[in-house]
Amino acid sequence: MNLLLKRATIIDKNSVYNNQQMDIHLIDGRIASIEKEIKNITNATEISADNLHVSNGWIDVNCNVKEPGFEHKETLNTVCNAAAQGGFTAIAAMPTTHPITDSKANVHYIINASAQHAVSVLPIGAITQQREGKHLAELYDMQQAGAVAFSDGKRTITDAGLVTRALQYVQPFGGRLMLYNDDKNISLKAQANEGTVATTIGLKGAPALAEHIMVQRNIMLAEYNNASVHLCNISSAGSIALISAANAKGIHITCDVAAHYFMLDDSTLEGFDSNYKFQPPVRNSSNKAALITALHNNSITAIGSDHTPEPIEDKNVEFENAAYGIIGLETAFSVARSATQALVPISTLIHAFTYGPAQVLGINITPIAVGIMANITLFDPTLNYTFTPHHIHSLSSNTPFVNAEFTGKALGIINKNTYIKSK
Repeated sequence: MNLLLKRATIIDKNSVYNNQQMDIHLIDGRIASIEKEIKNITNATEISADNLHVSNGWIDVNCNVKEPGFEHKETLNTVCNAAAQGGFTAIAAMPTTHPITDSKANVHYIINASAQHAVSVLPIGAITQQREGKHLAELYDMQQAGAVAFSDGKRTITDAGLVTRALQYVQPFGGRLMLYNDDKNISLKAQANEGTVATTIGLKGAPALAEHIMVQRNIMLAEYNNASVHLCNISSAGSIALISAANAKGIHITCDVAAHYFMLDDSTLEGFDSNYKFQPPVRNSSNKAALITALHNNSITAIGSDHTPEPIEDKNVEFENAAYGIIGLETAFSVARSATQALVPISTLIHAFTYGPAQVLGINITPIAVGIMANITLFDPTLNYTFTPHHIHSLSSNTPFVNAEFTGKALGIINKNTYIKSK
């Protein structure tokens, strides 16, 4: 590979080239030189764009890969293709597979089956056996096999004692717990956010209280055990307030918010389009605005895709019976950029796609510099385009964003000595 990136603005807070427009020459996947202008490079493929930017490779902190077990929804190959198109060089794979990723053998499968792709797949092991919330899984063995963290996905562990034992168990080897926050005794089988919209259209609503209760419980468990905890799929301003207050007290809590929660609110449900059916549900417009403000204030650690592929036969049914979820890899950056550009600087947004997820997962990021193996994302933060089915590389197509107008687009990735251009 012999590439020359022309006039690329580097966004990397830890690089000496941060915010500078430079030419970048790469040979065999390694950055050979970074100069204001590079000329007379033999046989190099030149890459340029009107407003080319590069950053450290984006990391998706929360992705459902589906293989093994649900290959009709997504395969490791198609999820990696979707990730590359969306600008991600790494995706953290939730244990929502069959068999569930709750043993070292299943961790090895995820790593080995995806090893040849330019996108790195980082297995997240289940906290409990079969994600049943009853008995701890093989946490240490999975960590030794390559699991970067532990989660039961979108299954709240209701047993506080079990969460405490898990926190105490993983501390000696630096394991990380990623906890979902939903008190099912309150939310039950809700279809939407509790509020005016749900009442008007006749859908059962889930109050944000169901999230707040579990967020507060998990904060208290983190404090009691002097442990770090990551809270997944946060959807409400009230939860962000609790997390911010905890961090101010010295309790180490990180969190992620899926990109579409910055753009959508519960008014989208008025058309009963099941592509807007998410878990947790999107809240009202004032809550959406509060999440954008929280991102601007660095109260949100990471932006995730919450990529959850579902086939058309599970989505194109009555709203009440439709599966939850959205494919988010191809659109996460575009959605987040479009929704937040008026308030959130591009450097802050990119931090939530790079150093933020790396902090959650315990990954070291090497700043962009001469001599390093390139793990970078190419993007244009100002490009206006229409998202069409042509841009979907997931095996499933459950997204409400077809024909949406976006600002900001991934242009490609360079990782593992491979360049993949986004369409």
